[in-house]
Amino acid sequence: MRALTVCEPFASALIFGGKNIENRQRDLRYRGPLLIHAGLSLRWFTPENCEWVNKRWSGCPANPIAAMHLFKHRLGKVIGVLYMDAPVSLEDSQKSLWREWATGPVCHPCLLPHPVTPFTYRGNQGVFTIPSAHLPADVIAAADDICNGRAAEPAARAQLMEPRS
Repeated sequence: MRALTVCEPFASALIFGGKNIENRQRDLRYRGPLLIHAGLSLRWFTPENCEWVNKRWSGCPANPIAAMHLFKHRLGKVIGVLYMDAPVSLEDSQKSLWREWATGPVCHPCLLPHPVTPFTYRGNQGVFTIPSAHLPADVIAAADDICNGRAAEPAARAQLMEPRS
């Protein structure tokens, strides 16, 4: 199954916090179910990043030390699966429900996030493959639900996508 390493706190925001866009420098050239791997790097736990995420998702502390402490158990692990759709431009994303999280330049819509029991796996750059033999049963079931239209977005996610005043 295909996977993408995303640095914390953004990986958790994709799976648990209503982040509905993955911002990249280029098109990842992948559409479909995607495992989200929380990277090991701590460099994204800056005051600016944590504050920015906290304004959009209260589950991420604005204080980077508190955020590191909260998310440290997820580092280096696959934490969820979602559906990655075709990318949209930053300009187009600013006119949609994705505007709150979009920074571009290429914005990949991320739909139907589903947390899974975290499991350790080595991350990589870009979209990479995790062999099915390494996937726990709940990961396979979640991906199957997404592929067969049985996954439903939680009501709370729809509320998180509404712009804050």
